[in-house]
Amino acid sequence: MKSHYFILSGIVLMVLTGLVSPPVNLIPVLPATPYNYSTLSLPAHFTTDAPGSPLPTSINGTDNTPVDNPTTDHGATLGRVLFYDKQLSANGTISCASCHQAANGFSDPSALSIGFAGGTTGRHSMTLVNSRWYQRGRFFWDERAATLEAQVLMPFQDPVEMGLTLPQLDDIVSQQSYYPQLFSNAFGDTTITTDRISKALAQFVRSIVSYSSRYDIGRAQVSGPGPDFPNFTAEENQGKQLFLRTIPNGGGACFGCHTTEAFISANPGPQNNGLDLVTTDPGAGATFPNIPIFDARFKTSSLRNIELTAPYMHDGRFATLEEVVEHYNSGIQAHPTLSPALTDANGDPVLLNFTTAEKAALVAFLKTLTDNSIAAEPKWSDPFITVLPVELVSFSGNMDDKGILLKWQTSSEINNRLFTVEKSNDGQYWKSLTNIAGAGNTAQPQHYSFLDVNPQNGLQYYRLLQTDEDGTFTYSKIISVVWHQAENLLSVYPNPFSGNIVLDWGSTPPLEQVDIQIYDTAGKVVFSASKYASEARTIDISALKSGIYFLRVCRNNGIEQIVKIVKL
Repeated sequence: MKSHYFILSGIVLMVLTGLVSPPVNLIPVLPATPYNYSTLSLPAHFTTDAPGSPLPTSINGTDNTPVDNPTTDHGATLGRVLFYDKQLSANGTISCASCHQAANGFSDPSALSIGFAGGTTGRHSMTLVNSRWYQRGRFFWDERAATLEAQVLMPFQDPVEMGLTLPQLDDIVSQQSYYPQLFSNAFGDTTITTDRISKALAQFVRSIVSYSSRYDIGRAQVSGPGPDFPNFTAEENQGKQLFLRTIPNGGGACFGCHTTEAFISANPGPQNNGLDLVTTDPGAGATFPNIPIFDARFKTSSLRNIELTAPYMHDGRFATLEEVVEHYNSGIQAHPTLSPALTDANGDPVLLNFTTAEKAALVAFLKTLTDNSIAAEPKWSDPFITVLPVELVSFSGNMDDKGILLKWQTSSEINNRLFTVEKSNDGQYWKSLTNIAGAGNTAQPQHYSFLDVNPQNGLQYYRLLQTDEDGTFTYSKIISVVWHQAENLLSVYPNPFSGNIVLDWGSTPPLEQVDIQIYDTAGKVVFSASKYASEARTIDISALKSGIYFLRVCRNNGIEQIVKIVKL
């Protein structure tokens, strides 16, 4: 079944993942005219060095694209399909995107990635964002791949990751009906080779660039990175100064390793950032065994979308940005190959001695580098669709005076015996409410409904279990609906807002405990507090970036409310 995000009475539903039966078929769905991958509309600050800056700020001269593999629209389109194609692994379960997920800044939310047979990788999956501007042009944490074209082939051959040989890779690609035309579009004929697979994948990866964050909005309004950005809070501007300033001047000198507007290293090679005093992972030392300074050194990746790429470091040891900042503040170890930039005048590990407020400010600045367009951009999304026996085009619920009315619609059905409506109060434990007969076989739209006359106060979760005539089944995604009584409703103003919001609790007792959470549109909690109602009238959320959010309030009496709020 295919599901979408649904809106109920101004509430965006948090859609949770349900179990899905194996797909009948997977095919790439591509636009008739390819997306634009070949030209970049970069803002001026990307291509112009800021006046007076001691370090280069532009990306000029850092592009590692080889002359024999320029990024083309058709080449990157082919690369996109190859990147997301799970057929290209030993058992058809893993693709490049499995370990480099767009929603996580093309990184992996797990410390170590899972391979085709359930094994784990040796290191954390590095973000692919802005890979084209890593001036040195080498890839992997240990830089063992001399080029991106070499790197993209190595996971296919890794016995843990995808488990193939290159001849097997060529054979599998050749067996898929959709590839000949894609290769012809990209290279002029239908010949499928490892070299062409490599080039197409590299083109797609190099196309993944970030320049649309809140940082970029502010940077475009000033002459360089240094001046305060007009769209930043005071805390974010303070964090920016700490990021840019040298250590003797009270900063962290972060810009020294995360250079240029791409925030990716333009230095001569991997660095040791003092994670451990004694190390077991040689890092780039294994790639360059005759150069001792490379021992336990690792490639420096871009900080673009750093908020989304947790956990951090080559082994994923840090779960939060706060932990990362604290490491540089007080935890640098005196390893023999520690980067000189992290030592003081005596050669000892530097101690920044940032205050709690300064550490929070640095984290706040790093979050301004988040570019949500990366995950939302269609040209970098998964082109494969799942073709299932029943095409579910909508599934929604609304509160009325009798209960919660569920509605769903299908566009076509094949051997559909029935739908089972299931309900949960916590999203984990489910019970069946009713069975509704399916239409069997039809190419005509079908409309279904069911009224839940026994909702409980607060949030309820619903899903559909669709069963075929042969007994196979598929779950829909999960939707949530809030049920509440009419009295004591919460009012929020101003809405839209730019700084504080005021919560009007109506007749809520002032000493009643209330739990408050604010979610972004991806379902991530961006604010959380537990207060007495009398203490929770004014909430300062001025630090939130512009956009749509959802305020969720839970009260002692079981009433739960969700209000859509908009930050200007």
